[in-house]
Amino acid sequence: MSYSVSPLRHVAYGPRGYLVPRGDRTIGGSTMENVGFDTATTPEGIKKVRAASEEICPDLALSRRIASAGLRPVTPDMLPMIGVDPERHSLIYACGHSRNGVLMAPLTGDIIADLVTGTPLSRDLAQFRPDRF
Repeated sequence: MSYSVSPLRHVAYGPRGYLVPRGDRTIGGSTMENVGFDTATTPEGIKKVRAASEEICPDLALSRRIASAGLRPVTPDMLPMIGVDPERHSLIYACGHSRNGVLMAPLTGDIIADLVTGTPLSRDLAQFRPDRF
């Protein structure tokens, strides 16, 4: 769900959802439904995201809302795939973050920058390795 105002300066995470400020709007999320490539919204999903978003920031209830749905790539084990391809070392994966991609983007970006520049990693990526399937 997108709100027409941006009262927050940083990502805010609550018990049932999150908010991401994007310029002059705020993105609220999220739901997860296994529907293939169908990007239609459901009344239940809209209600859930709206309640979670407005619980985190009640001022959003007064703004204009636009409901939307996006496709969120996910891996079979629900963990992202991050790391160098074992056969093609010039290929680096950063995908499969599911509905939390927007929340994990800064950390993933730092990790990918370290992989590209050859900087020693500050985190163990074993559980996210691309060849685990």
